[in-house]
Amino acid sequence: MELIHCRGELIQRSQWILKSCEGIANWFARISDESERIPIEREGTLTDREGMAANLEGMPESLEGASNAAEGVFRFLEGSFKIFLYAIGSMQHAFAATL
Repeated sequence: MELIHCRGELIQRSQWILKSCEGIANWFARISDESERIPIEREGTLTDREGMAANLEGMPESLEGASNAAEGVFRFLEGSFKIFLYAIGSMQHAFAATL
């Protein structure tokens, strides 16, 4: 009876991990799609030297924001990886219980 409970819990955790990974993949795909659509120009076109200078002036703030976003993503992935390792540990315990 305990083995059945462990197997059911293991299946639920595995499904949750798969859904989380799928969500992460969709999130990255959505971000890459949106980043391609973000207009780079402010005033004028990119071929205009003044427009290019205006874009370069705003870069430090955008780089800082990108750095903060990347740090948040890496922390999220670190947490997801810890959950994945916990699930693998649970599988090992469930496997050991069957022996």
